[in-house]
Amino acid sequence: MQISINQELITKFPEMKVGVMVITGLDNTASNPELKEKFQMVQEDIQKKYALKDLPNIPELVFWEKNMENAKIDSKQYPSSIQSLVNRIVKDNQWIRSQSSLVDLYNTVSLEYLVPIGAYDLNMAGDDFEIRFANNVDKFLQLGKENYENCNEGEIVFTDGHEVMCRNWVWKQSDKQKIQKCTQNALIRIEFLGKTDHELKLIMDELAKLIEITVGGKIYRYVLDKNHLSEKLPSLNRKVFETKATLVNDILSRGVAEINVREDLLADLWSGRKLRIKLGIDPTGFDLTLGHAVVLRKLKQFQEAGHQIVLLIGNFTAQIGDPTGKSQTRKILTKEEVMKNAQTYLDQAAKILDINKIEIVYNADWLENMTFAEVLKLAGNFTVAQMLERDMFQERIRNDKEINLVEFMYPLMQGYDSVPLKADVEVGGTDQLFNMMCARPIQKSLGLKPQNVLTVPILVGLDGKEKMSKSLGNYIAILDTPKEMYGKTMSIPDDLIINYFELATEVSTAEIKKIEKELHNGANPRNVKAKLAFAITKLYHGEQEAMKAAKEFDEIFKKGGLPDNIPEWKMENLSSTVLEKSGIGDEKLKIIDVLVALGFCASKGEARRAIEGGGVRIEGEKVESIETELSLSEGEKKLLQLGKRKFVWLKS
Repeated sequence: MQISINQELITKFPEMKVGVMVITGLDNTASNPELKEKFQMVQEDIQKKYALKDLPNIPELVFWEKNMENAKIDSKQYPSSIQSLVNRIVKDNQWIRSQSSLVDLYNTVSLEYLVPIGAYDLNMAGDDFEIRFANNVDKFLQLGKENYENCNEGEIVFTDGHEVMCRNWVWKQSDKQKIQKCTQNALIRIEFLGKTDHELKLIMDELAKLIEITVGGKIYRYVLDKNHLSEKLPSLNRKVFETKATLVNDILSRGVAEINVREDLLADLWSGRKLRIKLGIDPTGFDLTLGHAVVLRKLKQFQEAGHQIVLLIGNFTAQIGDPTGKSQTRKILTKEEVMKNAQTYLDQAAKILDINKIEIVYNADWLENMTFAEVLKLAGNFTVAQMLERDMFQERIRNDKEINLVEFMYPLMQGYDSVPLKADVEVGGTDQLFNMMCARPIQKSLGLKPQNVLTVPILVGLDGKEKMSKSLGNYIAILDTPKEMYGKTMSIPDDLIINYFELATEVSTAEIKKIEKELHNGANPRNVKAKLAFAITKLYHGEQEAMKAAKEFDEIFKKGGLPDNIPEWKMENLSSTVLEKSGIGDEKLKIIDVLVALGFCASKGEARRAIEGGGVRIEGEKVESIETELSLSEGEKKLLQLGKRKFVWLKS
């Protein structure tokens, strides 16, 4: 890496001096109370020293106004960074808020000496830094903006060899290279035009001192001027950073609905500390679908990044019942039911997570032992009004349905669970946001750092309309056979392909972007969907089973054939099963009862929807009515088909 001043620029401003400090291996994640106090004091000194009428006459600011005008930069439209800082304190009467230790320290020194200072994240920049006049192709991404803007030809810019990092000499810096809490390597640029060598050394010494006591790292110092137009900078190993950056970015963005507080979680992920990631479940004995697996895949990302997954089994709270998403109180489970269901959940979760590395805990261990006084103290962190803000309670009130006082205690208990667990992050569905956020004020009241909360989005079901749900029949279960899993995936609407790639597979984000581009450019959705079906089936059943499922699917539906080994049912056995499941027994069986008896549908409601949707056929003919009766004469055999994946031969 190197940094230089363009010869043409130094010819126009021969007294130009630029201080450069490179810091490698810094830690910008921690807050420093002493630095915050110093930053506050410097701002107070500025406010005491200068009144509004003094602003046009402050020598250092006037100096920069004149030099920017000499550079044909409108200093009113593009004021220097130090002018903007002073204006905010004196003119706008606003304090400059603390951001991170590195940003605070260079802003402190900038205000103390009234000199423009900026800093840039080297891991987000190029290798060839130059201060020069802009050309007609230079573009700039302003801090806090989303779209690039064109630079004015001839203005002074600071570039990294690829794009502009600072516009109009010392106006504003780019959003892309901004300093964040996760920054590990940085470049500080100090404009010393008009300063003596003594002042130059004083300012760089002050910066170095603050760096050493706040963010640490190794410091390299350089000065560029007419006699030293360029300097070679220390090289950086960005490969490790880029690998971790990809992992962190996937955790924070892929399959994420909302994060509270994102900046804090970002800093924690870069801190190198092993975080404790909590997922709470109240086991109710359900089979897991790909929709349930979204949150487990998020946990897997944390697990692969080296963090500790803590699976909280709500064996105490499940005996109370969470009202989340329900219009009435949920059925209370016994201890025995809870423990049985918990094991069922863990057996299925093991298809995604490394269960041997998970910490499994039960909240009855602490909640059962709480005294009434402790419960009252816990409840004191919230108001009734806060609890009633929840949508499901508002719905109960509108429908004149009761709200049990015990249900107010559920979010308190879920929130308190994070205290003994020492949770750094809690992960859950969007419907659990209120409960998870309750942990933060409880932790804070006990002197603990509030956990960050990450919610994952809902996976839309096979119908492309509703949340994936077994009761709606629009689901893919993680225990489905390879054939079922592959075939169901092939049935999703085309507009869900990318969403399923993101939420239900481990295909890389970069690869998904390529697939999305292919679809946009006219690729056949059927072929892309086949890649998706293979990726999902491979995750749960392995590559060989996925290949077999793909081959059979192609043979059946692409080549018009039937699957091998179609099962057979005798009508007499089917009649017995229908009688057992529905209490109805007859030579003529209703198709709706047959579908349930065969296990093709989980309920009559699901069977009804399948028939009304045109998905049921007998001997290739669509079944039009739910009242259709099924009967066979002696020796007769008929093929019953549901959708594109379920077949059975019915024999008399």
